[in-house]
Amino acid sequence: MFIFNKFGLIVLFIFAAISNVVNAKDVHIGPIMLDNVTITNVASFGHKAGNLEIKVTNGIADLKGLNCDPNHLTTSNDGVGFQDMVAVLLTAHAASKPLNIGVTDNPTYTAYPGRCSLVYASVIKQ
Repeated sequence: MFIFNKFGLIVLFIFAAISNVVNAKDVHIGPIMLDNVTITNVASFGHKAGNLEIKVTNGIADLKGLNCDPNHLTTSNDGVGFQDMVAVLLTAHAASKPLNIGVTDNPTYTAYPGRCSLVYASVIKQ
């Protein structure tokens, strides 16, 4: 009986993980402004070294069904084009320019619990 219960728990865990990925969303949000752009230098406070974190001015009013913190987005540094995205974010922040961003709540890309991750960032021409 113990083996069945253990197997049942494993199956339940697999279905829960699949369900989270299936329900994940990728959405376009904008325009937004940034309060800050941060790169974590040393692993601390639940962040791994190299994580990118942005704080959105006044938060994201409409998360469009995403399940995450409306104020902070945290992205891992191991994605393709990460350095280019950082450059876009820093440029927009320094120049006080609005951005359009792509955001995902896909747990595969989660860099910090409860926060969505950036997929892209683009400066809006004014």
